[in-house]
Amino acid sequence: MSHKSAYRGEPDNLVFVANATAGVNAVVRSLRFRAGDELLVTNHGYNACSNVVRYVAAREGAIVVVAEVQIPVESREQVVQAALAG
Repeated sequence: MSHKSAYRGEPDNLVFVANATAGVNAVVRSLRFRAGDELLVTNHGYNACSNVVRYVAAREGAIVVVAEVQIPVESREQVVQAALAG
C-alpha cells in the first residue's frame, strides 16, 4: 500500500488528535469571525461538533446556518444544492 493519499499533505503539517470531536474543537475554536458572519453546517452534523460551532458563533456574534439535506440523499449535487441554499 502506498503512503501517498488524495490529500498529498506534507507530514510536518499533520497532527493527530484523540478523535474527530477534538479535532473540530481545536480548529473551530482557533478561528475568529466577525459579527454577522455565517457558519454553515448541515442538519446531519454530529451534535458535539455542532455544539462547538454554536459556541464559537455565540462568542463571536456570528450566525449558524443549518443547510437541510433531505434523506434519502440521491446525489452529490443534492448535498451541494442544499449547502448553497443555506
